[in-house]
Amino acid sequence: MNYNLSIILLILAQTCFAQKFDVKKISKGNIVNLLESEFVGFEYQGVVYYVESDLKSLVAVEKQTNKIKWKTDVVTACGIPFEGKPEIRYLKLQKNSIHVVYGKHNEAVLDADDGSLFLCGSD
Repeated sequence: MNYNLSIILLILAQTCFAQKFDVKKISKGNIVNLLESEFVGFEYQGVVYYVESDLKSLVAVEKQTNKIKWKTDVVTACGIPFEGKPEIRYLKLQKNSIHVVYGKHNEAVLDADDGSLFLCGSD
């Protein structure tokens, strides 16, 4: 099989077959602490942002159409943390960016519109 075709099929499969979210576990607020609540995401301006059950990927879904806008594997993109589990623990929407805490002290910041990472780091 052609290498380019394989890549396209992989991206298509990830886009079309993302895990569905439970509406009851979506917060109306802009902060979600996955360690202290039953919530796994939040809704903002008609888009649901949620953490998949692998606790590594953040997904944005248009609420009306249930169409995936983007999906980002934060832990893989930013790297395994030196301390703590390689899992997303906390989300916070701030203006048009989503702040993600994973591991013990690692943080990533994503653009809420397209899921692109513009900061990965730790303290």
